[in-house]
Amino acid sequence: MNAAPTRRVRVPGKLMLCGEYAVLAGAPAVVTCVDRYVVVDARPTYDGLAPVRLRGFDGDTYHYRMTGGVPTWETPGAATALTDAVLRTVQPLNTALVVDSTAFYDQGRKLGLGSSAAVAVAICAALGDGDRVVDALPQALAAHAQFQGGRGSGADLRAVAHGGTIVQRADEQGALASSLGWPAGLEARAIMTTQSAATLDHVRRFEAWRASDANASVRLYGLAAAASHVVTEWQRADAAGIIEAMNAFTHEMRHIDAAAGLGYFAGGHDTLAELALAHGCFFKPCGAGGGDFGIALSTSRDVLDGFAAAAVAAGAAAPEMTLGLATPEIATEVPA
Repeated sequence: MNAAPTRRVRVPGKLMLCGEYAVLAGAPAVVTCVDRYVVVDARPTYDGLAPVRLRGFDGDTYHYRMTGGVPTWETPGAATALTDAVLRTVQPLNTALVVDSTAFYDQGRKLGLGSSAAVAVAICAALGDGDRVVDALPQALAAHAQFQGGRGSGADLRAVAHGGTIVQRADEQGALASSLGWPAGLEARAIMTTQSAATLDHVRRFEAWRASDANASVRLYGLAAAASHVVTEWQRADAAGIIEAMNAFTHEMRHIDAAAGLGYFAGGHDTLAELALAHGCFFKPCGAGGGDFGIALSTSRDVLDGFAAAAVAAGAAAPEMTLGLATPEIATEVPA
């Protein structure tokens, strides 16, 4: 009798290009995928304890058993929290899992590429039977919301489940994602600071400011309008217009950052923004800010290369990553 086939799923990382914080108020967000992948292998074991090996996170192996749709862990802990949320949501049979997120780490440092979103989507897709990764998105959204205590817009999960570059919009039915493509002539380079970002800490500060500041709604209206203008320019595929609109969005973010104390431009982003201006290009943080990745934009590759070299000389990093083309995939492999 042949062993049960292994279902392998690859899900890319992401960078939020525009709409951070505004997306929490229902404004559109532009998110692009990068060619760093979480890889999940799933193979049914049916009975006994099922192993979960976490490569990248800590390299350890944990064991669980599904009983009545609920996982019971031999040694539960923080490392298994996201997998636990997924298992409670999907309620599969006992399944051996290998979750490899090593591409989202650099010398032990976790990179801000949306690893928890990619892991949630990848495990849900690996445990499911859909032909497309995006089929697992509803369960991944539910599991990730449980994992994060209900915080977040879901834009990161929608991006990595669809692939490419997406815009997330909200309407009376909820949030919807649609493909944007990558405009011709828009050159981009991801730049990494020396400081990691704690996204949930920034979100909590944003929520506290939004609830307590009487002027918050006015500021958020301006931020939402600027985010919408970015999407308009993106749909027009106007590279120069996109950069100008992104600059306007970032200007609005500076007002909110000052009012809410988010630390959006901390962790080296302010220095990089000034350096980009001196080199004739544009730079802004990606996501919550305060460290990790930012995005440099220009209509000239040579200008970006010059800025990236200067950023590296100043202590930042410019890892080679392709933006806007990465897509998720599913494969079934039968062991020899």
